[in-house]
Amino acid sequence: MIRVLFFVLVVFLGVAYTWTDALRQKVELTVSEYFGANAVYQKLKTDQHMDSRFFENFFRVTKDTQLGGYIYVSQAPSMKNVFDYMIVFSPSFEILAAKVLIYREQHGRQIGTKRWLQQFQGLQPHHRPTLGKDVDGISGATISCKSMTDAVRATLKEVENYLTKTESK
Repeated sequence: MIRVLFFVLVVFLGVAYTWTDALRQKVELTVSEYFGANAVYQKLKTDQHMDSRFFENFFRVTKDTQLGGYIYVSQAPSMKNVFDYMIVFSPSFEILAAKVLIYREQHGRQIGTKRWLQQFQGLQPHHRPTLGKDVDGISGATISCKSMTDAVRATLKEVENYLTKTESK
């Protein structure tokens, strides 16, 4: 029960958290990898009616004043701790990559492999990935696999809500 409550607070509410220097460096390295050396990320500006908790962790990436895409950085629960992850989006909000940036436990590290995370590439805001159906699990990393899949699904849902609200204006 406590794990479920924690998961809701961290993932579905998009609770903002303080970035460590190590996390900031990994975010900047990933931004550079996908968008180029001089890419800059800034919080996405939203209207007051938008869920600001989610958007505390959602950023617009630009390079030379051109939109490169978007990133979402947050945490999800693992067995006894949390891990930091990042979702990289194209300008059209298609997932280019999902990355586990900092994993704090000995078991379950396999979710950080490119091979496993590639399952999220190409997903768009209307997709709702489900572990065991659209996403293969990993033996010994069940909780982390579920958490990462749930985090991607929740993020896609928030992005879809954002697009729906901005398009209806």
